[in-house]
Amino acid sequence: MTTRFEEIYRIKPDDSLTDDLLNRRFKDLDDRLSKAEIARMSEDQGFSLVLDRVLGRSEEVIASLRDRLLQITQLQWLTARSTTARTLALEAQFALEIIEEERDLFAPGPYAVLTWTGGGPEDYAVVRTLGYDRLIGQWDVRVEAFTGAPGPWASWQIAAIAGSTLSQRALLSEGRAVRGETVAARNTALEHRDASIAAAGVSVAARDVSTAAAGVATEKRNEAGVFRDAAEAFRNAAAAIQQAVADASAPILAGLAGKQNQSANGDALAGLGLAANKLPYATGAGALALTDLSAVARTLLGQASQALMRTVGLNIYTATPAQIRQGADDTAFVVAKALKDAQAFVDLGNVSGAVTLDLSTGINFKMRAIGNIVIAAPIGAYDGYVGIIKISQDATGGRTVAVNSAIKKTSAITLSTAANAVDQLTLWYDGAIPNVSPLMKGFV
Repeated sequence: MTTRFEEIYRIKPDDSLTDDLLNRRFKDLDDRLSKAEIARMSEDQGFSLVLDRVLGRSEEVIASLRDRLLQITQLQWLTARSTTARTLALEAQFALEIIEEERDLFAPGPYAVLTWTGGGPEDYAVVRTLGYDRLIGQWDVRVEAFTGAPGPWASWQIAAIAGSTLSQRALLSEGRAVRGETVAARNTALEHRDASIAAAGVSVAARDVSTAAAGVATEKRNEAGVFRDAAEAFRNAAAAIQQAVADASAPILAGLAGKQNQSANGDALAGLGLAANKLPYATGAGALALTDLSAVARTLLGQASQALMRTVGLNIYTATPAQIRQGADDTAFVVAKALKDAQAFVDLGNVSGAVTLDLSTGINFKMRAIGNIVIAAPIGAYDGYVGIIKISQDATGGRTVAVNSAIKKTSAITLSTAANAVDQLTLWYDGAIPNVSPLMKGFV
């Protein structure tokens, strides 16, 4: 069964708190209470009980709001603090945990400036807000720029932002909540008045208490309006502060634009202490050292080609086949093709009589005997020379070969006599003494 309280007296959240609404309910109470008899509770006791409860609850709400407004005023530019240890790096993303007593009032804007205990006037960072969880105090940020040592730091001070904006909105909501508190207080008064009627029927006292409750409700409603005005003023101030922060941050960000990011390699180069005729080189990641750089080396490095390097007196060139055969130049480089060309057979063509080998023109020789031949003492010889002498018979055949007496041999040299037969001798030098190895005969 629906009670009379539910039908008539209960005030719903969407009801407009007007004098007419209250008067109709109080009129119904008055009509009913005028018929009741005064019993146990006196008029003064009933009024004091209800009024004390209404005023006590109202004072609690107002004190809480007053304390929070005072806290906002005292914070001024120091919006929040954090003791989370973090290291700064450009575009790094990390979370700072706001200390518990400042979480409710902290409402970060798009950008904020971080400083830290122990830092100087040039130590700060500009960060962008990525998100904030007020329940656990987690503030997610990304580093847009910073100057000074990167840390790690664990004594952050978050400054120069419109940090109280959301808190002021919360105060506005709490100001509006005063109306709900007042309605609850009035309902409590009605419940106690019902109890008074049931127990003692204090009609006149309950009527006065109801009138007092209505006055308190009106007073609290007026106070809620004051809080709404204060919150609006705070919002306007926050917007002005946020704009001032943006204006102040703009030249800082512009000054950091185009600056080289801090790096280990840059720090290592800055700490080298460069001097004349010194060249830096890497000894590891983020580590550099100096080595000597002579004038000759600088001149060499400044040339555009190998040919130009030769012109500066460095004598850098490739050995020719003749230089390889002679072995007299110890500054030239030996390449594969030159080595191959140096060992190619030198064709002496058709020969007869005395044949003198010039070892400066070749290592290996070949000839075609068209008559008997005598191999004279070679010229251009050098210690360690080893070469092949290939002798071919002509179409007649029967040609013979002899060697100069200066050339040592183990036995007489007898060529193959067949027409077009090919034989081979090995000539080699031990110091200045030429030697001929045994004949290899009968090549076809």
